[in-house]
Order: sequence, then C-alpha cells, then structure tokens
Amino acid sequence: MSNGERWEPDPATGEWRPAGTPAGAPTVGLVRGSAGLIGCLTGWLLQWSLGLGGAALHLVTTWIAWKSAGLFAAGMTLVTPVLAELVWAVRLSLLAGTAWNWYVQLLLLYAGLWVVALLLMGAGVALFTKKPGSER
Repeated sequence: MSNGERWEPDPATGEWRPAGTPAGAPTVGLVRGSAGLIGCLTGWLLQWSLGLGGAALHLVTTWIAWKSAGLFAAGMTLVTPVLAELVWAVRLSLLAGTAWNWYVQLLLLYAGLWVVALLLMGAGVALFTKKPGSER
C-alpha cells in the first residue's frame, strides 16, 4: 500500500479489495492468483514440451517402421500419427513377447505427462476464475 491505494473489506465476501471495486466483484487473492499463474504456466510449458516430444516420438516410430517393414510402412506411419503409435506398440509387443517393452513404457510416460499438463492447466484456470469465498 505504499502507492497510496486505499483498501476496504468487501461486504459480500469479507476479503480486502481496492476501494471502489463493486461489492461481490470477483477478485483473485495473491496466493490463489500466484498458484493459478504457476499452474497455468507450468501446464503451458509442459504442453509445448510435450508437443515437441510427440513429434520426436513420431519420428522414432517412423524410424522403427522403416527399419522393420520398409519405406511404404514408414510413409504410412508418417501420415497416421496416433494410429501408427498404437499399431507399432502392438507389433513391438508381439515381437518382444511382452507388452511391457521400452516403446510401450515410452508411450505410457508420454500419455501420463499429458494428463499432468492438462490437470495443471485446469487447476490453474480454476484457481484464477474461482470467486473468493465460494470454497463452500
């Protein structure tokens, strides 16, 4: 409050807000706003990283297809991203004799990180938009 700004309690929520803000107006507290910002930014950063990781994963899948089945399979893999990953996961599992191989583990790690990114972004948005006093 060193800038001379006046604060008053909000009669609707009981929280402090800048003077002149309408009663009951949605405000974001420092802790909630900071947590929301951190959640949104972390989720956004993860989303971009996972986009690049997904491209790298798809290139690895295309390389596996080329080494295993030739140029036509690599071309088909290149134009069908998600379907190709699933097909090659099954094929590599059958070849390895187990469903728990390095490629399936990589796909599960990738999917799990997407879930974490989406949860962080969702939590960040919820913290930003939740009206103070509506925790009940």
